[in-house]
Amino acid sequence: MSTSPIHYIPQSRTPQILSQEIHHIIACPHAQVPVGTTKRTNHWSFYLSTSETTCVALDCQPSHTVPSSVLVGGSKAYVILSEWNAPAGSDASLEFAVGVE
Repeated sequence: MSTSPIHYIPQSRTPQILSQEIHHIIACPHAQVPVGTTKRTNHWSFYLSTSETTCVALDCQPSHTVPSSVLVGGSKAYVILSEWNAPAGSDASLEFAVGVE
């Protein structure tokens, strides 16, 4: 990935992703996954519903390559916007929907 903090997947559809009308926003916690220690992840994603069967997923992932200026040993994050042919993530534990007017 580039050093830009925002990435679109697929990149070729960036204009279409940005121009889609959003009907509601779904906030979802995902299943906790062990990360090699007793710690577990606490990962949430936002799904911007564009129809009953599609969405744009809004996710934040660590870059693993650009050092954090705040968290010692951490890395800066990437914001990822990706088109999905699904209303939300399949591993979402719960869904909290918020209407958009």
